[in-house]
Amino acid sequence: NAEFGNGVSAVNIITKSGTNQFHGDLYEYARNAVLDANSYFAKLANSARPNYQLNQFGAAVGGPIKKNKLSFFSNYEGFRLTQSSFATELVPDASLSAGNFTETGTTIYNPYSYNPSTGLRNPFPGDQIPLGPTTLCAPRPTCVDPVVLAFLQKWVLPPNGVNSTGLPAVVGNSPTTMNRDQATARIDWLRSANSLVYARYTYFNATALSKGLQPLEGVENPYSSQTAVLHWTQNISSNFLNDMMVGYSRPIWIYAANPNAPDVSAQIGLTNTVPLPGGPALAGS
Repeated sequence: NAEFGNGVSAVNIITKSGTNQFHGDLYEYARNAVLDANSYFAKLANSARPNYQLNQFGAAVGGPIKKNKLSFFSNYEGFRLTQSSFATELVPDASLSAGNFTETGTTIYNPYSYNPSTGLRNPFPGDQIPLGPTTLCAPRPTCVDPVVLAFLQKWVLPPNGVNSTGLPAVVGNSPTTMNRDQATARIDWLRSANSLVYARYTYFNATALSKGLQPLEGVENPYSSQTAVLHWTQNISSNFLNDMMVGYSRPIWIYAANPNAPDVSAQIGLTNTVPLPGGPALAGS
């Protein structure tokens, strides 16, 4: 309908109003992993059972301020979730991290050296890429990128187990936390038998942090909103009704890197980047 503007969807929420009697509620919903079984892959890797702790709690109260004239209703709800899920992440083992590909059975070719008669690249001696200074990749002083090497040595955890196919991997539980708070206050004013006015304010604030197995992995998602409504209903005649509503909404949504990460780009020598938490996105096959 036109009242919702250009939005693609709308949700109408009706909040309670106060009455001439006081009423209230208290509630708590709790769940944990005490009776949960370990997951198949976590058990296979001899990893601890993933954690799960949920608490959802709140209170609501409403009643009269002035009988038959003013009433109020308010509520609060809190949400706390801590959970983890089993995960594996393939990483280079100690030999590969040192540039030694001998045990892989794969010939590693030097991109900076080739046979002029065949045009084919020359393999690294012993399928081992030197990490330090060398003449094999002249005129470059080294064969490896010092930025990537520093990232690998400082920020990629070594394997502590294997995946389901036996390849070296970091194995463990990846944690997630979510905290939410919401509060609503509403006041109703019965101006007359034909006129009703109410005002409502709702505040919502939440934080979510999903981490990974590696130190730099993780996404923070804080979000909040404030909404306010003033609503006036006037019965003008037996067949004529005027309904007026004024609303205000202020949502805030942030999607950011793990806030606990330092400026990794500066640490590993990557220049011309913004001094913000987190590191560069590196991918390989």
